Amino acid sequence: MAQDNIQKARSLEQIHDYPLLDEVIDQLGCNSYSELLEILASVRKGGSTCGFHGFINSVDLLKFWQENKTAIKKQLLDKALDSDYGDSTIKLIKSLHYFKDVELSDDQISWTLYGSGKDNQIVDSIGWFILDELAQLAE
Repeated sequence: MAQDNIQKARSLEQIHDYPLLDEVIDQLGCNSYSELLEILASVRKGGSTCGFHGFINSVDLLKFWQENKTAIKKQLLDKALDSDYGDSTIKLIKSLHYFKDVELSDDQISWTLYGSGKDNQIVDSIGWFILDELAQLAE
């Protein structure tokens, strides 16, 4: 039991500074950090596309995108800058495993990120990416 509590504390410490933590908690509908950590463990096992409350259908994911667009775009840019993509959020998005069998144009991604486009496939994948990223941090 004590070991479980130590692991939970470490996991919470690792995700504490994640910029979209509160937004993901709200989207998942979590009532406690313990519940959040259980969900994130399940996400690590099966991936975010396995059906987690708030991250299942395009309507919910579009709402998540619209309510958090600025913070999500900043997180994507920070991730791109920390990787081999430089300042190209578009390259980062194209590299996501959700698009392995899909050819996306830069215009499609740009329209969704910076215009008024709402490409469900792109919006859904960005939401899943945020959930997967948080889950990996909680390891």
